[in-house]
Amino acid sequence: MPDDIVALTEKEKETLQLLLAGYDAKSSARELDVSVHTLNHRLRSARRKLGVTTSKEAARIVAQAKGNAIQTSPKPLVHKGLGIRESEEILESVSAADRSEVGLFPLMTRRKGILIMSISIALVAAVLVGITPTAPTDSVDSVNTVSTPSRPADSELKARRFVGLIDAGLFDESYAEAGQALRDEYAPNKWKFGLTLRMTNGKIQSRELARLKQTSEYAGRESGRFEIVEFNSLFEKNNRMTERIVLRRGPEGWEVVDYEIVGASGAAN
Repeated sequence: MPDDIVALTEKEKETLQLLLAGYDAKSSARELDVSVHTLNHRLRSARRKLGVTTSKEAARIVAQAKGNAIQTSPKPLVHKGLGIRESEEILESVSAADRSEVGLFPLMTRRKGILIMSISIALVAAVLVGITPTAPTDSVDSVNTVSTPSRPADSELKARRFVGLIDAGLFDESYAEAGQALRDEYAPNKWKFGLTLRMTNGKIQSRELARLKQTSEYAGRESGRFEIVEFNSLFEKNNRMTERIVLRRGPEGWEVVDYEIVGASGAAN
């Protein structure tokens, strides 16, 4: 019989001690941080090793062999978390025959059940303390990161500055701001006349970026790096119209090479 007791694992012995102390299966499992299924597996293994038919008989044999009095209030046992202990228990103590009896699929099913139960407990705890669970972040600093709007493209900023001069009636300044290609196409008087017609639409009410297109060619001009900026603009009198500003990248940055305003019908002003 002593040899049989030596064959017991420490986990099987402590399970039998709790049984003698008056714990039932559920309370023993809770005390040991394992499932009832794992606890029953320990008891079955202990009964088989000791050659008895009841778990209480197995517990009495262990107590008598150690010469220890049965404790009515066992010392609390410190155990690993739920799920971790069970996995180690099965890998350490289950014999080859037992493993074939249990099978791989039931083992995986139990571990999945334990994982789901652990997640459920964590969610309930989060609700009780009034917080919302969040996914772990790579960095503590990232929690305080505030997203900011992306900076407009340089070509859009240049186009907005250009039409802003026109909005203010600064025709000479807008002409000087334009690139050489636009000044070669429009004489100063022709430029002012065209902008005077544009002003008949009334004051600008709003202007939103509609499209920004990149191209290497435009209207027969020498190949280069062009960007076409289109605004959806609302004017005081003629409702919404499209303003199209064409820019070319030069040695000193973006320069305006063409400007037109297109009404709802598609006709350019």
